[in-house]
Amino acid sequence: MGLIGFCWLGKNFYARSVRIKPAPVSADGIRTTIPVGEECVININTADAGYGNVTCHIRSTSGSDVDIDIVDNGDGTVSILYTPRLPDAYTLNIKFGGQPVPKGQFTQQVCFVNICG
Repeated sequence: MGLIGFCWLGKNFYARSVRIKPAPVSADGIRTTIPVGEECVININTADAGYGNVTCHIRSTSGSDVDIDIVDNGDGTVSILYTPRLPDAYTLNIKFGGQPVPKGQFTQQVCFVNICG
C-alpha cells in the first residue's frame, strides 16, 4: 500500500492505495486427453470479474499453434473453441484482462481415437 495524490478543481487530495483481490474467473470443459479432430469447448465465467478480455494461446510441443475462436456468449461467459488436427501434447494458456486464469495453464494430450481409448 502507498499514498496516492491527485489534484481536482485546484485542490490536492490524498488517499491510501489498497490492493483489490480480483474477482474469480472460472473455467470448465477442461480435459487432459482429446481425440484428433474433435472440437473442444472451454467455457470461461467472467461474470463477477469486471471488465477484461479473454485471450488464449495453444501451442504444440512441435511448435505449431492451434487456430481458436473466442465467443462472447453475452451472459458473462466466454467460450473458447478449437479443433486439434495432429497428435501431440498441447499447452494452453488462458488469460483474462492479461492475467492468468486459475487453472488456465495446462497441457492436453491429443491422440488418435484408438490410442485415446
